[in-house]
Amino acid sequence: FCCSFGPSRAMIGAAYAMEESANVVPSDELAKVNPGAQRYPCCIVWTPIHPITFFLPFIGHMGICDSEGVIIDWGGGPCGKDNMMFGWPTRYLPLSLSGVEPSGNSRREAWDRAIAQASDEFSRKMHCMGCGSDCHSHVATALSHMRYRGFGWWNKVILAAWITFFGRPVSLMGLVSQFLGFFILLIVLVVTHT
Repeated sequence: FCCSFGPSRAMIGAAYAMEESANVVPSDELAKVNPGAQRYPCCIVWTPIHPITFFLPFIGHMGICDSEGVIIDWGGGPCGKDNMMFGWPTRYLPLSLSGVEPSGNSRREAWDRAIAQASDEFSRKMHCMGCGSDCHSHVATALSHMRYRGFGWWNKVILAAWITFFGRPVSLMGLVSQFLGFFILLIVLVVTHT
């Protein structure tokens, strides 16, 4: 990642926002999360990128959902809708509309407008995993545009930690998909080096 890892006031503020929103349920005006229908209103979603995730279980593909729960993800070029590049989400992080600055419209409209603005910006960018613009950057840009929790400098490091430590597994199989390969590799390393 090409960014500063030193703790700054902005990152500490974001960590506070992450901790505070870990148990937030989306607003009553939104539909409920429905993994069976692949609908995650106002959520960040994540899926593994195998085989990379086998070695580093926190590395994966990220998307953000509009207020209707439609998954929007970016992997270069125009954003995808309801067809995540590496498969359906295995983790999701519900966010609260109360964290969105309404800027003259409803919070729900501001949420959707920020995602559309980020998607438009990223449709003209080249994908570069890690050090450049990637799926995490797209989500960070959308959150920054809506000034989620009053914070305008979201970045991929904060989002990776947030989804890893506070994201909810969609199912037991989703959790297994994220960590099984890593634990098998770990066991093989331990057995072969003892």
